[in-house]
Amino acid sequence: MGVMSGDETPGPLYRRDGAWFIPARHTASPWSERAQHGGPVAALLTRAVEKTLPEDMSLSRLTVEMLGPIPLLPIRIDSEVTRPGRRVQMTSVQAVDQHGRPLALARAWGIRTLAKPLPLSDLDSTAYPPPPGPDFSPSEPDLFHGIVDYPHFYGLACERRLADGATAAPGPACVWFRWLCPLVAGEEMTGAQRAVGISDSAQGISWMVKPDRHIFINPDLTVTLWREPVGEWTALAARSRLLANGRGASDSLLFDQWGDAGRVSQSVLLDRAPPPD
Repeated sequence: MGVMSGDETPGPLYRRDGAWFIPARHTASPWSERAQHGGPVAALLTRAVEKTLPEDMSLSRLTVEMLGPIPLLPIRIDSEVTRPGRRVQMTSVQAVDQHGRPLALARAWGIRTLAKPLPLSDLDSTAYPPPPGPDFSPSEPDLFHGIVDYPHFYGLACERRLADGATAAPGPACVWFRWLCPLVAGEEMTGAQRAVGISDSAQGISWMVKPDRHIFINPDLTVTLWREPVGEWTALAARSRLLANGRGASDSLLFDQWGDAGRVSQSVLLDRAPPPD
């Protein structure tokens, strides 16, 4: 098994080969053409969690621990229900390489959705003002254009439209994302997979230091959904806080075109960019 070959047309991010997921070139991280971006991997872990949930449950919270750069090589996703239940369920999943070495770990809660909602309709109103919709938002350029000269996830796998702020300048920003390719060949993505997959881009759209001079890496990702986003567009309203000591965090809200759907938080490691090879 090896990395899928092909041109820059965004086909599926992964193809199945038995228990293995073969990454396409555009799963690559903008920090290294030899490593996968965290978004596709997090979406694969979400997919594994969802397959363990009963029909009346959906993903509530997923925390992913990235144990290091994930090579652009086949990975296997293992899952285990660690706390079954009728109303809540915990699932543990991990991505491993061909030697069985863990590359990323995740733990998730699924929560039952009531078939008959409680008589509290006022609770379903939008808690946060939604951003301008994608039809009213301009296209957002690739942050890494002119810096990265190979196919990568942020540049090819998603269409992006800027709803608020300016990703060409430092500071908070809100961006609509629409996936241009399926996660796994032959499968439709769920709303949770689409949301989790874009959530690892929070620091990339609310950057505080120039990416051609610095690296900002997220060793973890926590996504909490109070409902599953619907529709093909999902927005990420991101804000980052970085310190000169090399530490920071990002905090974001997730929206679909009908309102708020969840929250994202990440730790951030900040450092000088390594010199070019």
